[in-house]
Amino acid sequence: MKKLLAILAFVPSAYAAPFFIADVNPATAECGVTVGALPKVFIPAQTVPVTATEPTGRICKHDLGALGLAAGTYSLAMTAKALGDPVWGTVESSGTAPISTTKPAAVAVPQNPKLSVN
Repeated sequence: MKKLLAILAFVPSAYAAPFFIADVNPATAECGVTVGALPKVFIPAQTVPVTATEPTGRICKHDLGALGLAAGTYSLAMTAKALGDPVWGTVESSGTAPISTTKPAAVAVPQNPKLSVN
């Protein structure tokens, strides 16, 4: 039983956190993500296979689950940043049109717990 519990402790969850994803220009090095009133954070752009849903081969993907947001409605926006241009230096795009998402409240605590033989 202890071995089973030890194995289960290292098995990844079947549920993924919600991610905020945007397709970006191939020259994009990083993206700035703004979630509600939180300060903007910068995340690296990722190279992915070119598909119908990822036409540029570059995305920015931010894990919203890791933020520990309270229940409520949040506005999300993203900017793209190209680094190291020899003439212009670092250049950041304007922000996307904000999108809105709502994190639901937790369900109520179960009531009247008891043991039963059937």
